[in-house]
Amino acid sequence: MSEEQHAEKRKYIRLPGDFPVWYQTIQEDDISFGKPPSKNISAGGICLQMEEGEPVGTRIHLKFNIPGYEKKIEAKGKVVWMKRVETGKFELGIEFYEINQEDMDAINQLAKSMDL
Repeated sequence: MSEEQHAEKRKYIRLPGDFPVWYQTIQEDDISFGKPPSKNISAGGICLQMEEGEPVGTRIHLKFNIPGYEKKIEAKGKVVWMKRVETGKFELGIEFYEINQEDMDAINQLAKSMDL
């Protein structure tokens, strides 16, 4: 499947960019936290670029800002995929399972305004 075909199946428009993100894992026995750069974001999730990976299924609490939206967005997500990239770092696909509808709308509006 080509990238274009895959993009057509997506529920939300992706917004590329390096948005400042704070995260903390929600696992009982393993707490990690950091401020990794993001690769892209949508109303359904975010892709983070990290030095160390997190296992698929790891639950994560996230806080971040997007341009033109004064409120800090808080969401909870779950790692749904992880891959090592050429640089030796990891990309993590995190699907939101808890996010305010107003925040989802703000992300969608920004993506649409950028004509993506």
